[in-house]
Amino acid sequence: MPPLIERLVPACEGQFGSRFEILLVNDGSCDDSWQKICDHANQHTSIHQLTTW
Repeated sequence: MPPLIERLVPACEGQFGSRFEILLVNDGSCDDSWQKICDHANQHTSIHQLTTW
């Protein structure tokens, strides 16, 4: 996920300035992805987290 975020955020900023949102969805997997999603959301105001369970 970090390489995706590292490329996606600057690309969106270049295209849309500060007017965009990225939704990261936790699908209930047993890995540490929810914590990673929350960390990214805390670092970038344009990233929001959603959980399906």
